[in-house]
Amino acid sequence: APCFEALRIYLILPFCHIFENEELLETVAAPFAQATTSLKQKVDGRVLDCWILSVGRPYIERILEIYKPLVIKIIRILPSLSSLRTQQYQILLRAILELLKKVHNVSCNMAKPELLTYDAFYMKELNDSIDLKHDYDYWRLHQQRGDRKLISFCEYSFLFDLKAKIFLLQYNGQLEMQEAIKNAFLYNFETMMGAHVDTVNPLLVLHINRNNIVQDTINQLDKQKEENFKKPLQVYFQNEEGLDAGGIRKEFFLLLTKEILNPKYGMFTFYDETNTIWFSEHTVEDETMFKLIG
Repeated sequence: APCFEALRIYLILPFCHIFENEELLETVAAPFAQATTSLKQKVDGRVLDCWILSVGRPYIERILEIYKPLVIKIIRILPSLSSLRTQQYQILLRAILELLKKVHNVSCNMAKPELLTYDAFYMKELNDSIDLKHDYDYWRLHQQRGDRKLISFCEYSFLFDLKAKIFLLQYNGQLEMQEAIKNAFLYNFETMMGAHVDTVNPLLVLHINRNNIVQDTINQLDKQKEENFKKPLQVYFQNEEGLDAGGIRKEFFLLLTKEILNPKYGMFTFYDETNTIWFSEHTVEDETMFKLIG
């Protein structure tokens, strides 16, 4: 039978001063991360998680203090390494990231309330240290193929700050938009070849009445299939000439946002003391309305 008492060593070791020496990455910090994350999750790993939870903030803060700088250190030295050394450091980096993932799970998922706020795990340095587009592309690729030879930080998205997450959401939106356009053109090409009867518009087109902009928009969006929301948007105002090259769409969003925030709809509340807007607690609208507006 396993001796769970022996697992206490994993709680004690990180507080030893030698963990503060980054030069001992390969002989101390990384081997500890490998040993910790290689524990059987159903038995030893689960027990250790519970003990980390009982120790609480001091342990998790110590792990972050030790290992977050090591992540950046490894990223910055990888380009200068030989192929063999790169593979070795990739293994060490994954072990460190898995350890951070482990303590993040304890802090933010197991603990009620959370031991550390989610932003305590943010690493703003990643914005300048890695190519976020390339990382996301690789993550999508190995999601499809199940290949985990190289590390994608998107597997450890809890490390990304708000700036990085906004960038990735925008980039994902661009990719999905391109995919929707490509699929529409392929479908229309097959239609020309006789495979289909009807054609598909590669754009999401809205014809809006300025005087009824909110309800008009919601009514038209409500009739759309979900895949159409990934297409580029094109807006026309009724009884007005002009091609939407971006200006009309921008005006549409400005007018729509202004109208949605109008107190007459009661969906949002303005707080003078903080100069912020938030969802109203007293709205009579159902979730469908908020989803369509979103």
